[in-house]
Amino acid sequence: MKKTATGKSFSHNPSYPFLNVYKEKEAVVMGLVPTGKYHQVLYNHIKKSSTNQNASSGNLVSLKEMQLDKNKLKRNEVLEILNQLLTVRLISHVVAFEYDPYQRKIRCKSHFITHPPSEKPDSLISVFEEMIDASVSAFETWIELRDSIKIEGFKKILEKQLHGGEDYSEQIGSLIDIDKEIRTKNYELQASDEMMDYVAQEVRSRLIKRKIAIPLSPKYILMLKESETLEHFEAASNILETRILPSLKTDPGFKQKVDKIVLEELTYNVEKFSVKTASFTAKKAKEARVYRGGNSEIDYPGSLSIETIINLETSAEKLYQTTWKEECTKRINEFKRPLQAPSSRSDSLITFIKQEDIANFPKEVWAALVNDNELYYSKWQSPTSTVHVFISKNPKVFKLLINEMQRLPIDQLWKSLALKNLIEENEHELKPLFQDRIFLLNYGRLLKQVYIQFMPWYYKFLF
Repeated sequence: MKKTATGKSFSHNPSYPFLNVYKEKEAVVMGLVPTGKYHQVLYNHIKKSSTNQNASSGNLVSLKEMQLDKNKLKRNEVLEILNQLLTVRLISHVVAFEYDPYQRKIRCKSHFITHPPSEKPDSLISVFEEMIDASVSAFETWIELRDSIKIEGFKKILEKQLHGGEDYSEQIGSLIDIDKEIRTKNYELQASDEMMDYVAQEVRSRLIKRKIAIPLSPKYILMLKESETLEHFEAASNILETRILPSLKTDPGFKQKVDKIVLEELTYNVEKFSVKTASFTAKKAKEARVYRGGNSEIDYPGSLSIETIINLETSAEKLYQTTWKEECTKRINEFKRPLQAPSSRSDSLITFIKQEDIANFPKEVWAALVNDNELYYSKWQSPTSTVHVFISKNPKVFKLLINEMQRLPIDQLWKSLALKNLIEENEHELKPLFQDRIFLLNYGRLLKQVYIQFMPWYYKFLF
């Protein structure tokens, strides 16, 4: 008696029950070899195409692209043959994601696979796993090449979920339900629930592991370009601050915990140039999560906003720091630009900062300027304040400045003394200047102009 297709296969694999299909030799033993002309042709086509390379490149057999030599079967005939091959478990129906470069979209697609040809080192399982990896890569390509997503759509989703909406995912937007994307496709041939579950779970977990996606709930993942992170974080933060926290603060215990965080935040922001941070918002979100059950697996009104904040905290913090560093660099360059672009105006060749005006500079900017390799820095003590002096290390600047300072009014002559002090502090580096006869002549004239103001009137006749 011949074994039926329901008998145990020699290729049985409990980890992949939907891949329990017979090898060709097993099919011969069990009398399951396709007898129809096109059954065999189609089976051989699927077998030949079932390779790791085809799985990786998205070239596994699909219904749409199926070609049988020069003979073309009608679609319903192909479907009938495929269904028969599936019934006797000679092939398996699997699904994968692929990126459509023309429409710039991600889509779910059916494939048919079986055990690879014996001369190939590949296996049915390796082909399937390669297909999963290709799906992950398809999402990665999609997120790199897609247009930036408008934040208004995400804000609407947060509002909808806050009011208890159950299905609030976008159509392949920043918020994605992988399982839904697989199951809502209209498959012309029945697909195994176990297979769809496995593909959804594996694609989701691998996207998360490769940091392409962020888990927000058991169902939803968030997939963003780096440039979209802060918009999404701040949209969720706004919902937290204006909608979620006010409703939870009716509980005195919760209010006390959040007020403590608010006090920390106010203390931090006392600094004139405090760096924007995600930390305090994330602390509030974590307190709200604990209050609502303390588990990211629980879906409740507002959980999407809370999980978005918690999961984006690290990325948002990094971006805030990057933005701050860029702002500091911009300030530094703006400060240095006039010093490094000599003009005829003395106030653009040298900069004097009073001690009390240091407060107008972020600490990081001030420290960078004082230690800048392209600037000379010195201090000068005036009768009323310490003055910080900056000048470019370009020797041409000194020559221009010495000439220009000879026209300073009497009440500004202290600037010449401050410059003299800076030159003396950096005498070793500026030694080549003193080998310039014209510079020495002009420098001497400048010092004479300064010191003559302090001489008794009768000594002035000597000069």
